[in-house]
Amino acid sequence: MVDKTSKVHIWAPDLFSATGGIQAFCRHFIEALHAKVPPSQTRVLIKNDSSQAVLQANESYPINACGHWSQPWRTPRFAFECLRQAQRERPSLVISMHLHFSPLALAIRESFGTPYVLMAYGIEAWRNNSALRQKSLRKADLVLAISRYTRDWLIEKEGVNPERVQILAPTYTAQQFSIS
Repeated sequence: MVDKTSKVHIWAPDLFSATGGIQAFCRHFIEALHAKVPPSQTRVLIKNDSSQAVLQANESYPINACGHWSQPWRTPRFAFECLRQAQRERPSLVISMHLHFSPLALAIRESFGTPYVLMAYGIEAWRNNSALRQKSLRKADLVLAISRYTRDWLIEKEGVNPERVQILAPTYTAQQFSIS
């Protein structure tokens, strides 16, 4: 799916400025992806992280951060940057790490023919009351749910084709956790 000249675009709400489980999951996902796709063939677009947070993370792959934009402008700027980079680089795949970005992924597929993968977790997967997000979810090439519960919910309540939903359980860093 990815040749030597194409890129994979990864969209995330944040990776470095927040330290929650989803951010860790997204960082681990990108690390695992880089085992198969060279970092030079990826572009990560982050909605909420600032350029300063990205610099401090010292990653070696292309990252576009939109967190320095003020709140009313951040979402439109992030969408513009995703569209601009998709038009410029014509990625072979878009991986959206949040369901709220799914309408944008659908628009890029309709414009450029780019397939997209969605990550499904948390309340956004269970309270997906936007008709456009529901349509985008059903049309995704693949949905990666973090649990069987979320997978079943997407199939039963959202009408996602079961063949397009796989479970990808979250990871953790063993050194940070112990049984008490």
